[in-house]
Amino acid sequence: MYAYIRNFKIVLALATSVAWNPVSASEIESLTTPGGLPFLHIQDDQYENVVLQVNWPYNWSFDTALNPKVPMLSARAVLNGPPEGVEDNVVGQRLRDMQTQSTLIATSESVTGALVTPAGNFEEIARLVNSVLATPAFDPDLANDERRNLLDQSSQLRQGTDAAVGELARNLIMHDHPVRTYFSSSAEIESLIETATLDELKRFYFETVTRSNATIVLASPFASGRAGILLDELFDGLPQGEAIESDESVIDFPDGITVVLHDPDAERSNLTLAGILPPVSQGGEFEDLIALAVLGQGATSELYETLRPELGDSYEFTANALALSSEFRILQISGVVDTDKLEFARQAIRQKYEEFRGNGLSSSIDGIKRRSSAAMRINTENPRILVPLVMENVLNGFPAAKALELPDEIDAISREGINARMLDVFPPVEDLLTVIVTSDPDLVPGACVVETPEEYRACL
Repeated sequence: MYAYIRNFKIVLALATSVAWNPVSASEIESLTTPGGLPFLHIQDDQYENVVLQVNWPYNWSFDTALNPKVPMLSARAVLNGPPEGVEDNVVGQRLRDMQTQSTLIATSESVTGALVTPAGNFEEIARLVNSVLATPAFDPDLANDERRNLLDQSSQLRQGTDAAVGELARNLIMHDHPVRTYFSSSAEIESLIETATLDELKRFYFETVTRSNATIVLASPFASGRAGILLDELFDGLPQGEAIESDESVIDFPDGITVVLHDPDAERSNLTLAGILPPVSQGGEFEDLIALAVLGQGATSELYETLRPELGDSYEFTANALALSSEFRILQISGVVDTDKLEFARQAIRQKYEEFRGNGLSSSIDGIKRRSSAAMRINTENPRILVPLVMENVLNGFPAAKALELPDEIDAISREGINARMLDVFPPVEDLLTVIVTSDPDLVPGACVVETPEEYRACL
């Protein structure tokens, strides 16, 4: 279970985030290496770099008997550590010398590795990366360094009003879900980071990073046969592993409750409204993103126009889709307001949201479609972005080729289709969860008031 925010500002930003020579990919091949590894290959002679992404699913975080902080620590220890028998930093320095970027990141439901390197270096890079993947050293001192880094990060995430409202909202939304502790940055959860053992880190890694569960997407200038041979070198020595079954856990969303976190030191109030959305795998994601952009993104949005007469130009409430995992998406409207304007903002946002959901979009969406489609078309010409797009589509159950069709998919969206979808899948206002952090707990009638995010169960 991961968490990321999707909106069209991010889609547009991707197109200008990395320098590259644009190449229009025409085909995504589904192939198998000589060693039996399935992979998806985007081949073009003009690609100057090799871009590789691999995803390994796991169910570790869904087992309440296991430490949910182990996956993050394990991935960090492997990424930043040497292979067995090699001095620390030798491989890492060689990767940097060869202009190679690599990551290994654990979310709550999978580990994703990524690699970008000049094509001429890939043969040597494949051998170097294989030495780390197949025989990681799991150096105790380095593991402790990563433990301290994660503790520092957890401490920083607890600072400020935004952190408090996020922690409380996650607790309320995922209250009985087994991965709630994965996302938590509370002080009580830090003991899980401190007590994670080296044996647990090793067990997680060798159970997860296997051949049988790898989804591999590669963009390269190599012929398919050559690409397969190099991938076999990169993944040589990994255990075969056992098939991972999808977890069937569901989120029991707390419809319609209002919870206030009393923070006597809060200078202003933080207001968040949230509701459940269908998963991306059911389709309609871009319709949702356009609707949310019109509702609450930027100075021309419906929420901005509604709140500006009373709050002025300095306040903005933003509407986004927040993915807690591949199966759970949240509609989120959030912002900060002066405490004496809190109740006005809450009522005005609720009224505007319900009107927007019921009446639909009244103005043309041609402009946002045109900009978004053009940005997505640029994204599909950049292998550094196309490879993750292909991976995301495949993991959501779509054909790999759908990634190349996203610009046309955006072009085909209609205002009428968005309006019908909002009525169908956007939650009614009475089902929205409201989470507030404020110095005045009496401002919202009928709210459940807590003093810390950990007291959330009193409101369920």
